[in-house]
Amino acid sequence: TGLTLLRDTRHTWDSHPRRPSRSRKIIPFEQALLQKRDKCRGWQSRRGAFCLKSVSPELIKLLELPGFDVMAKAIRLAIKAGQHSRQGCPVCVDLPLESNNIVLRDETGQTLPAQVVHRGDSGCRIAWILDNLAAHSEREYALEISKSAAAERVQVRDNRQGAVEILIDGELFTTYRYLGNPARPCFFPVVGPDKANVTRSWPLSDDLAGESRDHPHHRSLWVAHGSVNGVDNWSEDPGHGYQLHRAFTRLESGPVLGIMEAKNDWTDADKKKICEETRRLTVYHQ
Repeated sequence: TGLTLLRDTRHTWDSHPRRPSRSRKIIPFEQALLQKRDKCRGWQSRRGAFCLKSVSPELIKLLELPGFDVMAKAIRLAIKAGQHSRQGCPVCVDLPLESNNIVLRDETGQTLPAQVVHRGDSGCRIAWILDNLAAHSEREYALEISKSAAAERVQVRDNRQGAVEILIDGELFTTYRYLGNPARPCFFPVVGPDKANVTRSWPLSDDLAGESRDHPHHRSLWVAHGSVNGVDNWSEDPGHGYQLHRAFTRLESGPVLGIMEAKNDWTDADKKKICEETRRLTVYHQ
């Protein structure tokens, strides 16, 4: 990654960050930059622009001070396809950024959706969808700090009635039904690109005539296992186990993806806990 600070025409910048001219006034922001220079390797000057070959979290934080043109800074990212062509490929990159509002631009200047999906002590993880990149080719992006948040194209919302609805561009993709099930949570409906359900409706709905009525425990899309410490947590036969929803630890919407993370207890027939599960669903927009 590289970060470029473009010339701010409102102030006078020295052309050499290590030897500022005595005849020029060094404003506090420049002084702060010079104090941080030893923590950043590879200083270069290019007609008044400062280029950094590596970026420290301290400098990124410094660049977000009020009064500085945040759109004048960009982190350059080069993505290589490797041996295979990339179509609709999620990409995640860890960077020392503090802002949650980001803009990603490709080589043509087109703006692409990008999203902060994780934040830690040393920065954040950003995600976007890489599309139409041929094998053995490379593409560059500029990641910039934006002044506003992008629209949430994937929405994850709890209706507080035992279900989480996941929408893509305002259209229902699926509903996670975490309460009111005989044995375990499930996803229903699951809607395909042509707006047709891709799973059987029965036994959750009787709307479609002619559907098979076998295997009543096959409830659309679900997670199960036939033997967990000897307990049947697959079927709904007498003596089956349960998956009990306890809490959501993450419900996140965004321009690139939505995340649902839930805590479940897997139990025996008497609802005695056998194990705990963290269930995460990530839905990408394309």
